[in-house]
Amino acid sequence: MPLNRWLLLQLNYLALAIGFNLVSIWLEQTTGKSLIEGSAPTRSIVLLVVLLSPTLWLGLRKKYTAYAVINFLLTLMLLQIGVLKHVYAYLDDGLWLYSSTVTWFAAIAINTFGVAMAVSGSISALVERRRNAVGKV
Repeated sequence: MPLNRWLLLQLNYLALAIGFNLVSIWLEQTTGKSLIEGSAPTRSIVLLVVLLSPTLWLGLRKKYTAYAVINFLLTLMLLQIGVLKHVYAYLDDGLWLYSSTVTWFAAIAINTFGVAMAVSGSISALVERRRNAVGKV
């Protein structure tokens, strides 16, 4: 699949993640409880936008190597703070931090989607880089 499709899927991940955090902010303001107790949804939104926007821009500009490397590093971070953090929270304390089991599952599912799209995008960028290099010889 061409890199542009992976970039679009990463943009979809970004929208899902921001949406999840916006719901949490709204719930906290209207009911006093957020989707995940003790989370910082505003910080999460800012972090996602600040880190993913330039990375996606690199992909759109066809800066394949830079995109792939930065995207891979972001993937490791997302895996740790977006997926494993929730798994460890469940293993350590159960689900009491989460408003529901669905919330816990959604947090993991959204971020697993993000990890999968980022890894796939990095691989696609490297494949396109190689194709372009072979075509220039």
